[in-house]
Amino acid sequence: MRAVITSIFLILILNTTLKGQEERTNNGFLIGGSMGLQFGTISFVDVSPKAGYYITDNFVAGLGGTYKYYNDKRFQGDYSTSIYGGRLFLQYDVFDPLYGYGELEYLSYEGYNSRGNIVTIGSTNILLGAGYKNRISSGSYIYLMLLYNINETIKTPYNNPVLRTGFMWNIPKDLF
Repeated sequence: MRAVITSIFLILILNTTLKGQEERTNNGFLIGGSMGLQFGTISFVDVSPKAGYYITDNFVAGLGGTYKYYNDKRFQGDYSTSIYGGRLFLQYDVFDPLYGYGELEYLSYEGYNSRGNIVTIGSTNILLGAGYKNRISSGSYIYLMLLYNINETIKTPYNNPVLRTGFMWNIPKDLF
């Protein structure tokens, strides 16, 4: 929760201090993603790059990958696993700075089955929600998304709602 509050605080601070860069660039490719760290009883490391392409001035289609290391010390003996996955996403800029977001994600990790044996678990997730862009320049922004997994199951390694923050950089078409 502390990380969420810190992220929101940083976005609001940057929004007031960097507002001079108003002209936006919505064409070409987007690259970026997010990273996260948490240490304590539950620890994790998250690296999730993604890339997209502006099909129109307001519509982006893209893909991304994810790696998460997860360690939980709440139970007898530590449980740790590596979570690997990929995602396909669609983003529609409703009006700057707000956008709609949809994602199909597949994750794979090792966990325990009902007999206590370690098995590989696959989790398919459909996430829908909205995002907020805080522009740093005409071609880059910090984002904050609030998503809801409409396909949440016992195999999903996180709970609803899903809050993500990260950075995206626009590479204009004329650079290629």
